[in-house]
Amino acid sequence: MGIRTFCEDPSQYRTLSGLQSVAGLVTFADSVRTDQPLTSNRRQLEEAISNYPTRPAGATHLSAGLNAAKAQLLGYPATRYKRTIVLLSDGDQSNWYGGNAQAIRTANELKRAENGIEIFAFGFGNSVSRSTLNAIASQPHGAHVFYE
Repeated sequence: MGIRTFCEDPSQYRTLSGLQSVAGLVTFADSVRTDQPLTSNRRQLEEAISNYPTRPAGATHLSAGLNAAKAQLLGYPATRYKRTIVLLSDGDQSNWYGGNAQAIRTANELKRAENGIEIFAFGFGNSVSRSTLNAIASQPHGAHVFYE
């Protein structure tokens, strides 16, 4: 299933273990904001996605986006919910935010066992480093990293 299918019905992502699904929308550029807190309400998620600008402006602060998503996910017990981040980016983390090395360190912290967060990374455009997305995403890369 692709990102469009996920956005249309995130409840399809229940795992075989019967964990529940919620989804939210965190956007980031120069700053980070939660456009839609985690919800099981499909309509609320669709509205947040449809209101998102197609060309956000500013720098890229991947670490801030990842940390904001983590803050939301850790509020949901891993015994009941699969903690997953779907990262969409059109560029590398800006150097004044620590560059790609800092974004990778942030992602590695999220993927540690005690956090239990799985990361899918989608890259769009010519400004995305494939090696950075591979380092940010969970293993195996073939199942967790996508480029357009």
